[in-house]
Amino acid sequence: MPNAAPHSLVQFDSFEGVPDYLIETMNYWESVRGGNKVPHVSAIDPTSLPTEALRWIAVFEVMESEKDFKVRLAGTGITGLTEREFTGMLVSEIPGSERGLARMIRCVEEQRPYYSGDPLEWSLGQEHINYSVLCLPFCDDAGDISRIVMVFKFHLD
Repeated sequence: MPNAAPHSLVQFDSFEGVPDYLIETMNYWESVRGGNKVPHVSAIDPTSLPTEALRWIAVFEVMESEKDFKVRLAGTGITGLTEREFTGMLVSEIPGSERGLARMIRCVEEQRPYYSGDPLEWSLGQEHINYSVLCLPFCDDAGDISRIVMVFKFHLD
């Protein structure tokens, strides 16, 4: 049985160990987008997301250039693990974020979600930890991507 609806833009079947909260978050995004390419930013509703996802969530505002992103919210799991507060920072100001920044730019340009992973290079001293991330775009009234919601899974073993 597939992990996401057959029409889903992200299929998790080729990935091992994808936690339920990421699959449920992707299914939520798919349900609120309806027939649109991406859902409207007003559809971001933390009460509709899996509880476990909230610990590992980060919400980014797309800056006017569409080449950088401001961290609007970083969940307690992220700040606890990294021992850093990212809220208010630009992604370009976070050392080691280059690959993630490039993927976020691609998410805006292509207006589609992605699921990927990398070493935790953006948290100094924790590069030995790998993570997976689900990246979900949301649009404004003009149809431009204005927010990106990311939900992380850190691989600590």
